[in-house]
Amino acid sequence: MLSHTDDGNLPMSKIWLALLVSIAHMPCSFGQVSDTLQRVWSDASGKFSLEARLVGIDAENVQLNTSDGRAVKVTINRLGQEEKSFIEAVKHCDESNQQYAKMVQHLPRLAASPTAVAEIFESLHRSCKHGFAAGLFGGTLNAASGDSKKLVNAKRQLDESIQRLRLVHEILPDLHGLTLATALNNRALVAIREGTPASAVNYLSQSAAVTNSLPFIVYHNATILVEAANVAEAAKRSYLGKADRKKLLHILAQTKPQAPNINVPDRYMYSFSHDAFEALLNSISISLVPAVEGRGTIESLFNRAKLLPELTCIECKGTGVYPCPGCAKGVVSNRVREPVGTNPINGDIIYGTRVYPVKCENCDGKGGFKCPHCDNGRLSL
Repeated sequence: MLSHTDDGNLPMSKIWLALLVSIAHMPCSFGQVSDTLQRVWSDASGKFSLEARLVGIDAENVQLNTSDGRAVKVTINRLGQEEKSFIEAVKHCDESNQQYAKMVQHLPRLAASPTAVAEIFESLHRSCKHGFAAGLFGGTLNAASGDSKKLVNAKRQLDESIQRLRLVHEILPDLHGLTLATALNNRALVAIREGTPASAVNYLSQSAAVTNSLPFIVYHNATILVEAANVAEAAKRSYLGKADRKKLLHILAQTKPQAPNINVPDRYMYSFSHDAFEALLNSISISLVPAVEGRGTIESLFNRAKLLPELTCIECKGTGVYPCPGCAKGVVSNRVREPVGTNPINGDIIYGTRVYPVKCENCDGKGGFKCPHCDNGRLSL
């Protein structure tokens, strides 16, 4: 259990508070970021090239500085596709840094008003064409809220963030590998919520392949998914195909990553782990930790884990109602053999089968029962 309380349960308010510290506290490591902006720039024809450092981007042009000190302005449309992709990746990183600087201002409200903060992050994501920070955090918060209506927004935000992160990881492989792995892990949980475990397997497999070392949370969620498949098979329910099980077992066959220094519950877990958000063009990185009352205990519990449990019941999809296996929305088909006419030649009675809808006696026509796995659609820690 995740706990530092007398009754063994960590209140959700403290989980949000823990995430406040987790998201806000991150190490800054610039590594080779500065070197990535120095490259050979070629035009669309491939006939002209120039070795220079990128120092600025506007709507139509890039500003380059050559090694001999010359300042060169080049129209983006004249550059080759590789150069355009590089510029796009830089924009993704810089706008994400700007998003994060704005997000930090709202983190102190996360414990008390997680829904409001998620809406702010979602609005920030919609207003930006390149950033992925707000979409990653906002989409994850929406998914973890348990509200089925917010799941559509969570899916859209995470999908758009993953698309941008893929480009960054392809063009700038030293940046945001962990962030992409986190986004893919969280997207897998959205797929599970949607009832498409095969898609979840694909996202977890992609997440496992992004970084050199397997993230603990991917290993953990793959384990939970295998166990869910075993339970379904024991109940003779189809859940995962052989190929999908093989992918999960391939993940679990890797070296087991070290677990965080907390007791992680047997629940699907969202992650908030990420790489440093860095502004590539001005070398300014945001790393602010807001003042939080009683931060010591919570930070010691969560600042290395950065986890949030998925507490929506997968069995009933958060409805709190377990569907009746013997009917369709409380109705069963009753087939009755009865006379439908006579044979005009010999006068024999002709019988046919008619189908009548009848209230299901098993569930008394309600279509389901109170889900035995949860409390009104939510799981406990």
